[in-house]
Amino acid sequence: MKKLICISSDIFIRNYMLSGAFNVLEDDDTFFIVSNRVKNRHCFESKKNFMGYVEELSWRERAFEWLINIQMIRHFDRSRTFRFRFNRYPWSQRLKYMFAALPGLSSLVMMLLRRHIGENQSLRRYLKDVRPEVMILPSAAVGLLDYDVARESKDLKIRTLFLVDGWDNLSSKTVFLVKPDFLGVWGPQSQAHARVIHDMPQSRVFNIGTPRFDHYFRIAAPARLKAYPFPYVLFAGNAIPFDELSALQALDAALAGSGIPDVRIIYRPHPWRQQRCCPDLFQEEDFKRIVIDKTVREAYYMAANGQRREAFAVLPPLDEYPSLLANALCVVSPLSTMMIEAAIFNTPVLALAYDDGIHYTSPHNALREYVHFEGVENLPGFVLCHKKPCLERTFLEVLDACLKKGKPEGMRESLRQYLFFEERVYAQRLADAVHVVGSGAVAI
Repeated sequence: MKKLICISSDIFIRNYMLSGAFNVLEDDDTFFIVSNRVKNRHCFESKKNFMGYVEELSWRERAFEWLINIQMIRHFDRSRTFRFRFNRYPWSQRLKYMFAALPGLSSLVMMLLRRHIGENQSLRRYLKDVRPEVMILPSAAVGLLDYDVARESKDLKIRTLFLVDGWDNLSSKTVFLVKPDFLGVWGPQSQAHARVIHDMPQSRVFNIGTPRFDHYFRIAAPARLKAYPFPYVLFAGNAIPFDELSALQALDAALAGSGIPDVRIIYRPHPWRQQRCCPDLFQEEDFKRIVIDKTVREAYYMAANGQRREAFAVLPPLDEYPSLLANALCVVSPLSTMMIEAAIFNTPVLALAYDDGIHYTSPHNALREYVHFEGVENLPGFVLCHKKPCLERTFLEVLDACLKKGKPEGMRESLRQYLFFEERVYAQRLADAVHVVGSGAVAI
């Protein structure tokens, strides 16, 4: 069975190629094409079945941005997160999109935009040259290349399997403009989002988990891989705007006045952190018990000084995370995927869910409006702080429980509603899904 795998960004190289997601699938009938915007090219150019680069043009991207936003507005009723995402745009931008999305006008505008975007000729050539039975694409559910792959494959009667990369991708972006034939998703929650938000039949959605965390389940005694020689709490920063500095100051004061010796806080800012409306530069000399994570320190300060800003925007290798998460006494974080990663290692989580008084995207709104966070407050080992004045006290209570009782059991098992995992590796689960797709066992 011929298979064509399309990689649209460097993050998918890390999450799929370098994680071994295609190891079982890859054979002489497996071919690769890659976006011309990808920088990490050595993974492909040595492969004998590497076909080449798909051209992505900026003018098509700009038109596509209009298309997906109009689509999102038209489907506000399917996910409350769509409106939350939309409300983060500047007023002038929102007014333009809302006008274009008016009933009676939106269909005409979208038709004209689709014509303007046209075909991706380079992609179409590869599809015609390879003639695969199955087209596979890691996806964040919102990219132009996703749209191109779904549309061109449908026209050429090639079955498509999109591998949804992120926890929130199906509920926070938009509704597929052209639906793929099949989806590989994180777990039951994502499968429900595929059905309710994207109108995908359940029989065409495979619960296969994510390759990003698959190796977390197979590391023998990760606690022995010491990330730091002292006991620590991990503060995992967020991408969307939030006043992290004041939270860190409160935690530092609580820890300094607690009488608890030795314990420190490791601050790991998010590499894709968006601009804040408040002081945001972390300086170690301003804190008594907090240091920045050694693996990101250099890139963080270089970016803060305007040097090689893109270096900090590259996510670290996946093998850096297990020892950091497994050895932490607990993880403190605004609502983020790091909560799931911590729970895989039964590491307690203090989730910041209060109003920071500054940002529309502060965690109290994120908890209410992001559909994928539903139910996290009921997970064992999770404590949510809903009021900023309670942060110091709540933190010390969580830390005291961690020091006295150790890690709670059952955190990992409770994740099954969000994340599928089992003894078989992700690569085998993916290969089985591709076999079903290619065999035609499920009608489309």
